[in-house]
Amino acid sequence: MIGKQQFFADEATAQMSLMADAFEAVPLIAAMQQCAEIGRQSMRDNFTSSATPDGSNWPPRKRQGDGHPLLIDRGPLLQAATGGGAGHVEQVEDREVALGVDGSVIAYAATHNFGRGNVPQREYAGLKPEREDACEAVIADALMQEVFG
Repeated sequence: MIGKQQFFADEATAQMSLMADAFEAVPLIAAMQQCAEIGRQSMRDNFTSSATPDGSNWPPRKRQGDGHPLLIDRGPLLQAATGGGAGHVEQVEDREVALGVDGSVIAYAATHNFGRGNVPQREYAGLKPEREDACEAVIADALMQEVFG
C-alpha cells in the first residue's frame, strides 16, 4: 500500500475536547443581549397576535366588544413583558437570559400566563419556535466567529 494514512479515533476525541473547551471559554454576553431582544420581540408578537408561543390562539374573551385586544387593556402587562414598563424582569448573563414579569408589580401576570380558576390560560411568556431558532443562530455565529475567526 502506497501512502498509507492512519487515523485514530482517540486523536479526534482529543480534538473535539479541545474545541469544547474553546467554546466554553467564549464570552457570549453580546449574543445573549441579542437573544434578550429576540425574546422581548417574541413576547410582543404573542400579545399582538393573541397567541401562545407555539402559535395556538388564546381563548376568546367571554364578553365581546370590550374594544381592546386580549390582555392589552391599559397596557401594563404588555409593557412589563416586553421591557418598557414597571415589573419587567430581565437578567442577561454570559450563558443565560431570563425575561419575565414581576408578580409583585403586576399581580395578575401569572393568572393570565398559566390560567387560574375561571380565567383561561393565555400564555404570553415564551419564545416562538422561529425566534428560538434565531437566538440559537446568534449564539452559534458568536461561537464560530470567536473560535474559528
